[in-house]
Amino acid sequence: MEGATEPRLAAEIAETARRRDADDPAYLAKVRRATRRLAVSDDEADDARAALLAIEDAVRIDVDEPTISRRREAAIVKLAIKRLTAWYLRYVGDQITLLGQAIVRFGTAVVNRTDRLEEAAAALRDDMAALTARVERLERGARPE
Repeated sequence: MEGATEPRLAAEIAETARRRDADDPAYLAKVRRATRRLAVSDDEADDARAALLAIEDAVRIDVDEPTISRRREAAIVKLAIKRLTAWYLRYVGDQITLLGQAIVRFGTAVVNRTDRLEEAAAALRDDMAALTARVERLERGARPE
């Protein structure tokens, strides 16, 4: 089902682009965000930083739903519903966005701490290897360095 919505979304973006002024910076930013969401990610499956960046890109909930329609009556109904529910959708969207931002902050802290722990573990492995080599030399009767 997801594959069927992507061409429709791409067609909707193209149709909206034809109707809008391409020099509008806010509109261009919105199109770029939508394009990034549709883009294929080449990141490795276990790359936590890339996953956090993907969450950060998707964390903002867009509550400005489209009201365009081929039929004028449908566009009017959509606009009326949008105006009646905008305050509630904005409130819910803001709460979800705040949760997403908190998740990104938490994930960033976890990734940073994990990186520090991996560096410390690598240093301990190097120290352990040096100590093991020294013990082996001592056991063979070699002089300590």
